[in-house]
Amino acid sequence: MTTLTDQAVTDYLLAHPDFFTQHHELLATLTVPGPHAGKAISLVERQNLTLREKNKQLELKLSQLLHFGRENDQTADKLHRWTHAIVRVQDNAHIPMVVAQELIKLFALPDVALRLWGVQENYAHLDCAAPVAVDTILFANALSTPYCGIVENNTDVEKLGVAQWLPGGENAPAPKSLALLALRQPDAAESFGLIVLASQDPERFADEMGTLYLQRIAELASAVLSRLID
Repeated sequence: MTTLTDQAVTDYLLAHPDFFTQHHELLATLTVPGPHAGKAISLVERQNLTLREKNKQLELKLSQLLHFGRENDQTADKLHRWTHAIVRVQDNAHIPMVVAQELIKLFALPDVALRLWGVQENYAHLDCAAPVAVDTILFANALSTPYCGIVENNTDVEKLGVAQWLPGGENAPAPKSLALLALRQPDAAESFGLIVLASQDPERFADEMGTLYLQRIAELASAVLSRLID
């Protein structure tokens, strides 16, 4: 007498997908352990349970996709409104202030700061033209994409001193996370400025977050702020 192995039965059913079509009466008589407490249920019931579970998983994924889609739409709308606000500024001396204030307002950011170097002489009196350490400029030059990360125990970020640019300076509570956006002319290797986005939420600018919209902000800000540069 030949004893069939589990694999042999599996291989046979895979090779004959119409088996249960030809022997449909078996579907009602075969039983398998149920997913709860081991209660035996028919093969049809077990298949229905499996399909319902798959449907739940698909519905969850669809819900997540819709959620992310709505978030992206909202972010794109905010970016559009921010762009509209900064390109309408006619007095170049007001551009840095509008760039920062509109970011705070539209993206619900607690703190934003920016610095420019190599500015034209008639803009040298602006707060954004305050001296910047050489190491900070070199750091900005090396940024090909926006930097995001936590501040606590991050000695590299602390050495840059960019948190001191934020409103309140050394007397303000230290931010928990930062995004640093280098400003540069198109295709330029060297930067001419740096935008600092700060948050008390360590997860707001986590190092694994996507930076597509931050990169768009950096490019658009660079376009308008370049009017102040020699």
